[in-house]
Amino acid sequence: MALGDVYAGVSAGIPDQLEGRDELERPEGEEQPRTPQFGDPARPPGKLLALPPAEAMKYAIALYVDQKDLYQRPTVEWEVNARRREGEHSVWAIKTQDQNQWRVYVPPGHFDKTPVPVLAKAKRLCERVTSRLFADPAVPDPQVEQGGEQQRDSRDFAKRLLLDLDGQATLDHHHAHRDCFNLTHDTGHAFIFYRVDQYAGGRQPVMVEAGPQAQTMQDAKADPLTGQPWPELVTRYVTQDGLITDTAGEAALRWVPQITRRILPAQQVRLLPVTSSTLWDAEGVVLCGYDPFRVVAKWFPDTLQALGDDEIKALVKQRPPETEHLLPKMHRKERQTKDPRDSFVFWVKVYYRECADYEDGVYFCGIGESKLVHRGDWIASKPQRSRLELPLTQHVQFGHGPIHVGLMQTLGPAGEFRAQMVGAVVDTADRKLNRKTFIPTNSILQGQEAMLPLMTHVPINPGGEPRYEEVPDAPQEAKELIQLMTEEMNDEAGLQDDQGQDTPNVQSGRHALTLQAAVNAGLSGLRGHCVRAIERGWMVVQQLVREGYDVPQIQEWEGEDGEYKATRWQGSDLVTLKDVRVKAGSFASMTAEAKAQRALAWIQTGALSPDDVQRTLFEQVAPEMGWEDNPHVMRVRRSIAKWEQGPPEGWQPPPMTPPQVQGVDPRATR
Repeated sequence: MALGDVYAGVSAGIPDQLEGRDELERPEGEEQPRTPQFGDPARPPGKLLALPPAEAMKYAIALYVDQKDLYQRPTVEWEVNARRREGEHSVWAIKTQDQNQWRVYVPPGHFDKTPVPVLAKAKRLCERVTSRLFADPAVPDPQVEQGGEQQRDSRDFAKRLLLDLDGQATLDHHHAHRDCFNLTHDTGHAFIFYRVDQYAGGRQPVMVEAGPQAQTMQDAKADPLTGQPWPELVTRYVTQDGLITDTAGEAALRWVPQITRRILPAQQVRLLPVTSSTLWDAEGVVLCGYDPFRVVAKWFPDTLQALGDDEIKALVKQRPPETEHLLPKMHRKERQTKDPRDSFVFWVKVYYRECADYEDGVYFCGIGESKLVHRGDWIASKPQRSRLELPLTQHVQFGHGPIHVGLMQTLGPAGEFRAQMVGAVVDTADRKLNRKTFIPTNSILQGQEAMLPLMTHVPINPGGEPRYEEVPDAPQEAKELIQLMTEEMNDEAGLQDDQGQDTPNVQSGRHALTLQAAVNAGLSGLRGHCVRAIERGWMVVQQLVREGYDVPQIQEWEGEDGEYKATRWQGSDLVTLKDVRVKAGSFASMTAEAKAQRALAWIQTGALSPDDVQRTLFEQVAPEMGWEDNPHVMRVRRSIAKWEQGPPEGWQPPPMTPPQVQGVDPRATR
């Protein structure tokens, strides 16, 4: 392709009024605009970057507050759903007359849960749906851009890293997604927010790759006597004086970054623009909340930890309107603390990914109503410039955004109606247990005598026998309505076929598998949303680790061959990766026993080989039974792993010695 063709394609984005206009046609004295020959001209920065600090803070807070009308009714309904889920009844969201305001209605005298023994049916169904979906943890499966040995190594490294970060010591991702999804039953959607904390990893010894005989940092890579690189580099430690040692206790310490996560309810997050359906459609997001100043100060310690007590007290008192509901209920009334750093302070964060308004994205953070803490770009630079996604993932349930609907939106009213029917039956039973006794006025029987359990013989006059109140039975329709509403609630939760698996109605194991398949099909929509949220979480974690982990760390794991391994890495090692998927066979909404039973069912059809069945059963049952791997198989795996690892760097094969030819005996030719 000629250069002229390339320029013609690039100039398609240049405004029409600048095309075809040369210096001869330009009026005298007019400055010639600098039109780039390639690429688009720079655009003016958006308001978050261009406005003065005080005005930028007002604008950032307005991005959240301006959506109050859209979220006013849902916010009240979310609280009603949460209270109904905990067993409260007769709680409704109502609109104030002649005002566009919604509030939670509680009947007068209703201070706690109503004494109706309905056993929180809606709560049990929500927990059962969550348990069903997250019965099988998700396993990451990184995708590479293309094949090859290097890409395969990058994929294996990324998989080990994500599995390590998903553990309890760091993100505890399985339980984080489970808890986040559990919130969506009330609010319809919830978020997990990720950030790299420069202090969360603690202080660790300073490590360096150096030669075994190196003494200082100057000769870490090369021999000072010969000037030649060391034939082998190993992981060693650096002291505060710059000396190299093999003892970790003598090394200098430095803070190590670590990625952290935080579950944010729907009340704290607003998508930008307002018409965004989900996080995948949004260009930006604004986060607001209240936290102790001591917690917020860790985000930017160089700026916030140096503030004095008087300035902190002033910031704590600044609470923007329409944000009081973000405070925890126990802290909504202003309280004086001995240390102002323990007081709750308002904070706002705004993120924009690369878009037309912000060419390099934006990350904006402020506290109170006036204190701008940070504003800058939100773009990736390692290994090259690329887009950074918004550092959140979102769990959703039903409906189209930005307002989604949770399971309690339908189970709540059904639970109210079911509680009324149960209450009617309970009232009838209570009347039968406490029937009134009618005693004739001319009877010598006293009321207290009829209530004494020890008096077996009570003399009365003829015709003075008492008569008991006849209480009718509970209407059969009420019992049928309770059963109907119970079945409807089970069906609404997608668990209609799952209720009888532990009863005599299940005729065989294959019948149980059929019921499980029907339940999984009913929950497939929710499972798809969960898979999407989990995969985005891994993608965000991968991007943040690549950008923020600039300090070398040690990764430790146990390979498939059972051998302990360790390697030194940092964020820049995460390259050549395309995306992360949920590994096939994981997050299948099935327990290990169910997977084993399904494998046994496939044995009867002959679709699986004995080796496949043995491996499948061992992978699912061995962790619970405490079985150990076959030592002979592990030895073969270790041999294969060493062969795939290849020879060490700089290894040379030994020189081949020519074969020695023995002299020919001349007598042999005779």
